[in-house]
Amino acid sequence: MLALAGISFLGQLALQLYSVVIATASWDPQMQACVLKDSLHASLPLLSATFGVDTVLLLLMLVGLYQ
Repeated sequence: MLALAGISFLGQLALQLYSVVIATASWDPQMQACVLKDSLHASLPLLSATFGVDTVLLLLMLVGLYQ
């Protein structure tokens, strides 16, 4: 079970790094700041994967506490 927790943690970390890499930004003169383009495209798969991994880790923790 420890291996599954480690693999899921590394998978979650990889997805978060990937979302940073695919993010693109441009300068908006009206806001005087950088604005992310397509931030919804980068965040939805990340949020669903994070939720799935966290659910698996929670279930593993509960099984460990039950034993």
